[in-house]
Order: sequence, then structure tokens, then C-alpha cells
Amino acid sequence: MTARRILLADADAFFVAVARMVDPDGAGKEPLLIVGGTRESRGVVCSASYEARKFGVRSAMPIARALRLCPAAMCVPVPRRACGEKSREIRKVLERYAPVVEGASIDEWYMDLGGTEGLYGHEPLAVTGQRIRERVVAATGLSVSIGGGTTKLVAKLAVERAKPKPGTSANGVHIVPAGDEESFLQTFDLAEIPLIGPRFQERLPPPRRRRAGAGPPPQPPAPPADSVVLFRFPSREAVDVWLNDPEYAKLKPLRDRAADITLLVIDAPAP
Repeated sequence: MTARRILLADADAFFVAVARMVDPDGAGKEPLLIVGGTRESRGVVCSASYEARKFGVRSAMPIARALRLCPAAMCVPVPRRACGEKSREIRKVLERYAPVVEGASIDEWYMDLGGTEGLYGHEPLAVTGQRIRERVVAATGLSVSIGGGTTKLVAKLAVERAKPKPGTSANGVHIVPAGDEESFLQTFDLAEIPLIGPRFQERLPPPRRRRAGAGPPPQPPAPPADSVVLFRFPSREAVDVWLNDPEYAKLKPLRDRAADITLLVIDAPAP
């Protein structure tokens, strides 16, 4: 079976980048930038520039505390309208390359490139990722980092390794080849895995595992016997085309979160 091809595009310091675009003569010239509110506000940090993060400033931190850590920082409100517009622009670019794009947040998008190997000349997924990244920058003026693998979890972790943060050699794209998932996951502490926090770790029976790992890949859930599985395929006329007539059957989504797989099925027509 062909390995799944999942990418996650994560806009780099999205709120900071948009704030700088909106105010090029103010926020655009300030390396120490905190986005979330004014210096006098009681809000929390939405995002901070990489330079401000070196002082310990983090998202969701009260702005008052952030200013104690980085007193020279400039604070600006979230440019919500501009962020929404830029988010839609990025997604529009991604939809040109992937038959399925799923928004995870305003600045993150999963892409399923399954079945597109021939479309891209069987090039390495990393090459496709770099092309997507370059196109987003050219079309929107914003950069994205791209992580990839055979599951959403692997792609989510890979994108953190892809981010070209100061002091790293990352180039914006990090792909985990099929078969390397276990060795890749073992480079992370359990606390770095999404949804696994200190309390969850304490509930693990001794000896408690502090490193991540992966077992055999889960099998896709079987669709109901009276249903027909639908697949998407890339088309020159549209981003993707469903292999069915919408008036002929009713679409129903089936999700299996454990297997990280989404199927779409249609009710079988009555004989």
C-alpha cells in the first residue's frame, strides 16, 4: 500500500509578521515585538517575535509578565482583520497544490497529497514542500514552514523541526520518510507530544516512559457494508473532484481519530 503523504503548513510567527505588514514604520521596524494588546492592557501574549522569545516571552503569557521579562518590547493589538485576510490568501495557495486542505487554526493547514505522486513527477515530498513554501512567500509575502510524514502527528512534530529559527540550520521543510516514524518520535520527550502533559505522564504505570515511540501503523476503519468509499483525485479543471454525483447520494463523513484517517462514504442507492 502506498504510504500516506501528509503535510502541515505552519505560518512563521504569523501574528507578528502580519502586524509588521500592517504597520511597516512602527511594528515593522521593531525587533522586540509582542502582539496581543497594548502595554497597559491586561491581555495575554498572542505571539512574539523570535528576538523577544529569547527573553522568555511565550504565547498565552500575561502581557505584564512578558514586559517584565522584556521591558524594551513594543506591544501592539492583534490586527484581526488583516490576519483573517492573510490566512485566506495562504489557504488559497495551498489549495492549488493539494486536493485536500484542512485548516487546523488560523495559521496552520494540513494537506493530504495522497495520489499526487504522478502529478508531481514522483519527486521527493521535500521538493514539493519547498515549491509550496516558495509560492506562498511570492503570493502573500508571508513565509510558512512545512512538516511532513505519514500521519498528522508526525507532520505536526516535523514542522517544529522545519522552522528556520535563529541559531538553527533548518530550511523551512522537514519530511519524515515512511518507515522512520518510530526513530523520529523517539527524539522527543513525551511532554513535547501534543495533548500529553505532566499530569498524563504521572498517570502512567511505573516505569514511566519519558520518551515517545511508535507502534505498528493503525488500520483504517472499515466503512459500513452498505456504503461506498469515495476518493478525491486532482483535476486540471478544479482543485479536486469527487467520484460521485452529489444528487445521487448523500455524503457522510466518517472519522477515526485514533487512526488519524478520514473517510468519506455515500449511502448505497436502494436497488
